[in-house]
Amino acid sequence: MNDMDNMLTLFNLGIGIFFLISGITRKGSLYKNDYPDEIKPEVNKAISILAIVVGILMTAISVIEMYAIENLMVLSYIMYGICLALVLGTVVYFKKKFGKYLK
Repeated sequence: MNDMDNMLTLFNLGIGIFFLISGITRKGSLYKNDYPDEIKPEVNKAISILAIVVGILMTAISVIEMYAIENLMVLSYIMYGICLALVLGTVVYFKKKFGKYLK
C-alpha cells in the first residue's frame, strides 16, 4: 500500500506542476476550448487563475505527503477540499457568466 501512496503522491505532484506551468504560460490543453473569440481573453484569464491556485495547492499537498508531516496531514485534506470547491465554484461561475455561450 505504501508504494501505491507514493505513486499517487508523485501523480499529484505532476498535476500540480502541470497546472502551475500551464497557468503561468497560458499554454496547453487547458486553453483549447470552443468559446467564441469575443470572450476568450476573459475565459483564459479565469482558467489561468484557477490553474495557478490549484497548482500551488496540489504541489503543497504532495510535499506534505512526501515528507509525511503528521501535524499537517489534516491540512492536506483541507487543501483537497479547497481544490474541489474551487473547481465546482469555477463551473458555477462559468455557467452564470458564460451560460449563453455554453452548449
